[in-house]
Amino acid sequence: MKRLADWFGWLAGLSVFLMALLVFCEVISRYVFHHAFMVADEYSAYLLVWSVFLGFGYTMKGGGHIRVTAVITRFSPKARDRLRLITLIILLAYVAVFAVYCSKLVFWTHRLGLRSETWIETPQYFIQIIMPIGLFVFALELLLEIKQTVKSLRGLASE
Repeated sequence: MKRLADWFGWLAGLSVFLMALLVFCEVISRYVFHHAFMVADEYSAYLLVWSVFLGFGYTMKGGGHIRVTAVITRFSPKARDRLRLITLIILLAYVAVFAVYCSKLVFWTHRLGLRSETWIETPQYFIQIIMPIGLFVFALELLLEIKQTVKSLRGLASE
């Protein structure tokens, strides 16, 4: 499981790199050769979405999501773990609902055959499919965090 989150994190980083490269090439093409490819806006937006959704699980694994440590540090370790468990469960429920609706969006987009309105006519389901996949990996990382927090609570309870 940890390897999956690492792999998705690597893909998120690659998406950011490709986005920067695409914009750079578009700028060079436009100002040096006076010709634009007309794809940088569309595909850099897609790559931005990909980098976000691919990076959710990796960020969770690395502890990079926002926490309110100024408040939490005032609690006892047991109270902190209880609060963490509650917030992780709420977040998991939110991610699950979000993943379901993203999946419905992908199926609806595919069924209708929606494409971008640019000259490339990119199938939108191909771009959107990463949303439920990224949320699934995020949910798996959340489950691992929940498991670890429960272990920590049991360890504190036995003391």
